[in-house]
Amino acid sequence: MKAVRSFFGGIILGILFLIIGICVLFFNEGNNVKNIKSIDEARDVLVLASVSPINKANDGTLVALNGKLSYENEYLYDSVFGVYSGKKTYKMKRLVEMYQWKEENGSDNNDKHRYKKVWSSRMINSSLFEDETYENPSSIPYDNLVIYADDVKLGDYLISNDNLRQVNTNEDVLITSSDLPIGYSLQNNYITNSNDLKSPEIGDIRISYKIVNSNEFSIVAKQEKNTLVDYISKQGKSIYMTSSGIVSGDELIKKLESGNNTLKWILRIAGIVLISFGCAGLISPVNRILNIIPIVGKKISGIVSLMALLSGACLSFIIIGISWLIYRPLIGILCLSLSGITLAGLIYIIKKNKGNAFVKSELQDNGNSNVSLRPYSSLETGSLNAEFNVDKTAETLVTENSNVPLQPWEQTSEAKENIVKTDNNQDIQDNNLNG
Repeated sequence: MKAVRSFFGGIILGILFLIIGICVLFFNEGNNVKNIKSIDEARDVLVLASVSPINKANDGTLVALNGKLSYENEYLYDSVFGVYSGKKTYKMKRLVEMYQWKEENGSDNNDKHRYKKVWSSRMINSSLFEDETYENPSSIPYDNLVIYADDVKLGDYLISNDNLRQVNTNEDVLITSSDLPIGYSLQNNYITNSNDLKSPEIGDIRISYKIVNSNEFSIVAKQEKNTLVDYISKQGKSIYMTSSGIVSGDELIKKLESGNNTLKWILRIAGIVLISFGCAGLISPVNRILNIIPIVGKKISGIVSLMALLSGACLSFIIIGISWLIYRPLIGILCLSLSGITLAGLIYIIKKNKGNAFVKSELQDNGNSNVSLRPYSSLETGSLNAEFNVDKTAETLVTENSNVPLQPWEQTSEAKENIVKTDNNQDIQDNNLNG
């Protein structure tokens, strides 16, 4: 029963991987086309605007702005731990980490999971571990927190917290607080409840702070009066990008494009791998049967697996090519050409390994290189059940219970002399009988 489940399990998984892989590729290529068109649209409609005064004619338009931010708070403050930003900034982040167990997959030669201790800002659920002896606390006592300045402006534009969300904090805050909760102390610029951060224990907490170290700010977004929001392209994609520092509109769009390209290749590779594994899963029962065959089974199985993977790659290129054929014909034709090349490779492998090449190879590999393959299309004489002794050389190769002669070129000079003598004796006997 287990063998039957394993037999059909490969087919079911193969079909599942194929369906998921095809869906991923179709979604990804369609989404990528929309992203490319949206980026092209953004470049066409982008307006380089001034932060002051606001040009009302740009309402509803994609604008690029940069300059220095102004805001009400001189320093940002976390009242829970009594920590000040130390510098004038518009954004400060509190990062809370707990020392926890983390489960990792075993090596290729060992299926058992491995466990190591790590600092993590997210809760790792140890109830899902394979080994229940490794246990983490059920919660982290404090949350991560982002603190923003009040009444932030870029020239005459109001800048919301959402506008500032993408900007990364990039400088550590030097913590000098003396107003800490009970059980917490300051060690190595961390607020912690650990007795010794150099030798932490599971469940220990450490808290650090970061700020944005520049008041300069750049943004590409849609202007709505004196606010800035997402620009939605004709393809339904959001065009919105921010950065600390002074960055041009073209550079911000390039960053957005780069992020789209990274996601595109991650999903594309994932789709190709899923489809290839799907094809391999579909032929897994064939491989199981082939592996039973002695000597040549494993080699044939390897060739079949390679063919399945190439079939998956071929199918992937066809899907990608069809997706692009309408929008970018040149790219579509290139992908379809790659699928043709892959298909040609498959045909070459099939033709190369056709016939009894496997048998010949295995006989030679097992020390039977002395066997002389005779140029017969069929046995001329003798029993159909003849059994050959493959350990003998071509000089002495004979069949049991048959009279299959060696060809003249397969005989040694000594053997030829014996045949001549035998023929002469036969002639003498024939003459005596006739006399």
